Amino acid sequence: MRALVGASFVPFGVTLSFLNLASVTAIMTVGVVYGVISILGVLRVYFWIPELLWMFFLLRFVPEGDEAKWLRCLPPYFDQLIHLPMPLIDSFIVKAYQQNPVAAQQTINYLINSTNQQKVALKAMVGIAIDTLNCCQNSQDIVAITEQLAWIPSPPPAEIGSVLPEFLEISQDVCAAKNASSAYLQSEMLATPLTKLNRLRKSLVLGKNAALATSFASIVQRWLSILETSRQTLEEAALDSAEIPQVYVAGPALNPENSSSRFKGRLDVFREIESLARSSQPPVLLLYGGSSHRKNLRPQVFT
Repeated sequence: MRALVGASFVPFGVTLSFLNLASVTAIMTVGVVYGVISILGVLRVYFWIPELLWMFFLLRFVPEGDEAKWLRCLPPYFDQLIHLPMPLIDSFIVKAYQQNPVAAQQTINYLINSTNQQKVALKAMVGIAIDTLNCCQNSQDIVAITEQLAWIPSPPPAEIGSVLPEFLEISQDVCAAKNASSAYLQSEMLATPLTKLNRLRKSLVLGKNAALATSFASIVQRWLSILETSRQTLEEAALDSAEIPQVYVAGPALNPENSSSRFKGRLDVFREIESLARSSQPPVLLLYGGSSHRKNLRPQVFT
């Protein structure tokens, strides 16, 4: 009897064990599924997928050149709570910037201040900066770069933070050269941005950031070609005008590369004197200095 009783209870205990294991497994499965569903809900993946499809629709069917008109139809304008990065928005904004820079800038500011798409906005800034720098066709375009990209915050995004300030500085140097009063002075002042571009090209080649070199090496080469052509044209114009080169060249402090032909002086003073001397009613200029200042040679310089 005991054997029979014992034999009857063994299968029942095994059955209870299997039932408990199955129940635990089912509860864990339900918990995992509920957790995944909750995470997807918090991340708003259920909204992100149709919004991604909408972006594909915009890129596919919006006519080329009309992107600026459709900026208000971007997903972040009707869903500010998107947490996951929304791809393709940055490239759409870069295209829109070519037709309407103001609208594109407003969209970037909206993404930064009113949504969770700050990284997308920074990518759009980087794309716009690269595209603008690469579109320069002549020296006047290079001069305009400083004003065109003045809206990008300082410091700029990390992807271009080490390069964009150098391009802006070169643009300002070219602007200063353009404002010089003669073709000879313009060609001389273009030496500074050309030197900086060659230095930048060398740093990109020797740098460890391959993506940065890929994005900007061709731009540096394009700017070098533009400025070298401009300088050659100005040198020919200076020869045709029979202008006598200045004995003293105003500029920065002496350096070993050009100390033999550069005079350490104040550029603004030289420009002011030259403008006064070339005016329709030039005033009387009084030169004052010690006996060793060679004042007797100054009239030869400004005539």
